[in-house]
Amino acid sequence: MTTNQELRTIHMVKDKASFEAFYNKYEYFLFNIAYKLTGDKDQSEVLLTKVFKRIKEHPSDLFEASTKNPTFTLFELTVRVHKENCQGLYP
Repeated sequence: MTTNQELRTIHMVKDKASFEAFYNKYEYFLFNIAYKLTGDKDQSEVLLTKVFKRIKEHPSDLFEASTKNPTFTLFELTVRVHKENCQGLYP
């Protein structure tokens, strides 16, 4: 199943098992991105939690926003959440 199909399943049926499978599939990938953005393991875990929370609460943001490669869409979301968290920290 592709990422977009996975997200539609999670969104349409609020399927906990589908979300857990999605999490397990992409956790390592997104953690690596988060670590490259933060340079810190603890901050990366916090960012990862925020990204998955966003996906769980608003999965349609991913599959409606982009026709790009699904992993690139996940990358973009992780960067966006990181930037939102950093607003106000840097002049």
